Order: sequence, then structure tokens, then C-alpha cells
Amino acid sequence: MTFNVGDPMNFSVNDIKDITFVEEDNPLDIVGSEWFYEEVEKNGMYESLEFHEDGTLTYCPYYVNYHSGYTISGYYNFEDYMLTMQLSIIGMITQPITNHSETSYVVTSGGENSVYYKVQKVYNIKSNDDPISIGNEGDMITFVDNEYITLENNKIKPIKGGGSGYALVKDSKLNAIVAYRINVESVKSIKDWTYYFKKTKDEIITDLGEPFLTQDSDDMDILIYYGNDPAFTLMYFCFEKESGKMFMFQAAFTDEENWEFYKDEIEKKYIKDESRSSGTVLYYYDTDNLLTASVSIVIQSSPTMLINYMDMKR
Repeated sequence: MTFNVGDPMNFSVNDIKDITFVEEDNPLDIVGSEWFYEEVEKNGMYESLEFHEDGTLTYCPYYVNYHSGYTISGYYNFEDYMLTMQLSIIGMITQPITNHSETSYVVTSGGENSVYYKVQKVYNIKSNDDPISIGNEGDMITFVDNEYITLENNKIKPIKGGGSGYALVKDSKLNAIVAYRINVESVKSIKDWTYYFKKTKDEIITDLGEPFLTQDSDDMDILIYYGNDPAFTLMYFCFEKESGKMFMFQAAFTDEENWEFYKDEIEKKYIKDESRSSGTVLYYYDTDNLLTASVSIVIQSSPTMLINYMDMKR
């Protein structure tokens, strides 16, 4: 009998005519390697598994809809193509591996196959780096996580730092899908949000992707983004009803460090209005005269750390 499923099966020993033991030419070896699996479209998540040589395991799931992930340590045993993992918090997981190649293995459970791809190489980049090429010449990138990295002209472009992004690539030499990990180091930089002034909702969605939420009111429409920039939690792009153009950007800072960084950088470029500013609210303009200013920036430290960019020439 030959089976290609991983679920338990019951059958009578009287039904067995003979048994043949086959020795594989290329047995699967997972020790000392990292493997990547994604089901972003189906369940909004991806994960990586690192099988260390000392029998320990690092499991890193990431949930795209919540823009967050975590790391769990544990132990593993791999024998007779049965992978058993003992993970802290989660407990024991048993996965039957039903197929494999040099670059992937397949877990079959409940009649469904899950393909894990071997990470071939790790790249280290910074959040403000230009797009980079990965793999070999002629390779085609088929998947990026769009959390830490995105795709631009078949190159990897960093989105935010402080984590690891993953890419799947159709390897032109192996004629197979392989995985790469891209560690993105966070480099603080202030983004010029006035760049989005007078853009339409469609233009901003093209640039930033689909928003987390949308809001409509009598006088404006709002696109709300969550987790798209390392300095902010929520970001609000506000549009005039009549023209459909963006005239205001608001955002909530992730922490005091980012608040301080934006404040210091803005003070280098814009002029502070001492007469309007207080201990908790700071006003800045691009000229020393409110009547001639084209940009207004307000930075608030209490009760919530916020920043507001306003187009004064709309």
C-alpha cells in the first residue's frame, strides 16, 4: 500500500499482502535550518520555524490583520517523517510530513496540504535603504509579507524596521520556490506628510494600500491606517468633500521617543509660534507669518501624543 495522507488510518492486517521498505536517496533534513509558511490570503498570517541543532525550536507567527507577531521557544523531534513540537504556551503539536524536496516539505492534515519553504539566505537591510535584489539573476519574487518589506520592480523595498520580513522566490536555477528572510533594522527618519496634500483617496491607497477603516462625515472623508509607520499607531488622512483632495494628516505616536524625534526634526525646518504654543501643544508654520503660511503643524504631548499637518492653501 502507498499512502500520501497524514491522517491516522485503521485497516486490518489481513489486508496487507506485503511490505516494502524504501530507502530514500534524499531524506529530509530539517536540523539547523529555517522554514517559512504563509496563508495570508486565507487566514491573514505567516510563520517561520527554526530547528536548532541542540533540539530546540523557535516559532514565530505573524498576524497581518493585527500587524503583530511574537516568538515562542520550544523543543522538537523529527523521526519517521513525523514532526513533534513542544511549544511553550501552545503545547504539543504533531505534524506528519507527507512529501518533501530539497527546498520544501508538505504537512498534510485534515485533507489539506501546507507547504513550508526552506530559507536559503538572510539579508540585513535598514528601513531607509533603497530596494535591493535577492536570490539569483532571473529569479522572480512571488510573495512578500507587506509588513516589513514590499515589492518594487522585482526588488525588496523596506517598509518599516524592527523585525523580519519574508519573501518567496521562484528560483530560476532550481526551478522551485524558495524562501528568504530579510531583517530590517529600524532607522529613525521623519516623513514629509505634506507630500500627500491635495492627493485623492485613490492615490493614497495606491501608495499605502487599503486602509484599516474609513469614515465619512458631512464635511470630510477619512482614511484610517494602523501600523503602517513605525512612529505611529493610527494615522488619519482627511479629504475635502467637494474637491476630494487630502488637506489634513493626523497621527498618534507610538511612544515618547518618536514624539521627541518628530518635534526635534520639525523645529529644524519649521518656525515655532511662541505666542500660541504652550507646555502641551506646540504650533509650527513654514513662514513666520500665519497669513502667508502654507503649512501648519501642531504637536500635542498631553493627554495624547498627537501630530497634525494642515494644508493652509487648500
